[in-house]
Amino acid sequence: MMSSFIDKKYINLVSGQLNLFKWKSSTLANCRCPICGDSQKNKTKCRGYFYEKKNSFFYRCHNCGYGCSVKNFLDKVSPSLVSEYQMETFEEQFGKKKKKKKETPDMNFKPFQDRKPGIVDATRVNKLPDDHHCLKFVQQRKIPVDQYENLYYTKKFNTFVKKLIDPEVNYPDDERLVIPFVDDTDTVYAAQGRRLVDNDTAKYYTAKPSDVKKLWYNEWKVDPDKPVIVVEGPIDSMFISNSIAMVGSGAITELPDRFANSEIIYALDNEPRNSQIVSYYENLVNKGQKVCLWPSYVKEKDVNDMILAGKTKEEVEKIILTNSFSDLEASLKLKDWKKI
Repeated sequence: MMSSFIDKKYINLVSGQLNLFKWKSSTLANCRCPICGDSQKNKTKCRGYFYEKKNSFFYRCHNCGYGCSVKNFLDKVSPSLVSEYQMETFEEQFGKKKKKKKETPDMNFKPFQDRKPGIVDATRVNKLPDDHHCLKFVQQRKIPVDQYENLYYTKKFNTFVKKLIDPEVNYPDDERLVIPFVDDTDTVYAAQGRRLVDNDTAKYYTAKPSDVKKLWYNEWKVDPDKPVIVVEGPIDSMFISNSIAMVGSGAITELPDRFANSEIIYALDNEPRNSQIVSYYENLVNKGQKVCLWPSYVKEKDVNDMILAGKTKEEVEKIILTNSFSDLEASLKLKDWKKI
């Protein structure tokens, strides 16, 4: 297995050529992308990331989508370093030369443990003390325990998103439950903050790069070869197998390309008197999409409320699958549903 030490060494060697380069943690470095030039609207935005995975480092830009190994990055940015890099990695892998193990260079940062790449100033929910109010909130919502490792607590949400996304954002700097959005490398690029106490601030704030118009929670954790259930909120998706959540109205009919051949079922909130949701459903039905039209005996407005009312995960999934329709049948069922 290749050592990440060599990758780090050459990332540091090439860093002088990278605009606004900075180590954010022991396994994550950030810079403006030299491949696409990064954001043209904001010259301080850094969308390029070096991240560690399986003892090697890789590069990924969240602006242009370019991703590669350190070697291929050097090919693009600093070809003169490639031969040296290849020699060192060959010697490391096959032991042609005996070298003393070098200490990891000082990067002038504190390593962050128990965090996904991109996360700072936040604590995993499953690492909180038993009496912590954020953990109690998650327990009261009956969020499955296996989801705790994907959730975080931050004391200062605005400070958190300034470091994660954009130093110029302006949200309330209050404590929140953090729901991260990750890309295909498991690196956090956006986050939703859920209010923990009743006050005048919004219940949810979603922080994302300005050039990202649509978000889908859990996008890279579901199997596109199985039926994919689309719900309205990340917390709802945590109770449903193979489910993603849309954030933003534009996401509703423009799913990611990886779902182009998937069977999609839209299970929006159970609010037949909500004109916006009715409009969403009408639009989906007109496009031939399959939709779940909740039966009249379901009184709760969303999946989490159904769980809190005593329904099991399996019961909710069965309701969705047995009440999903498309085409003419969906049009007829939608007329009845709007009258509930």
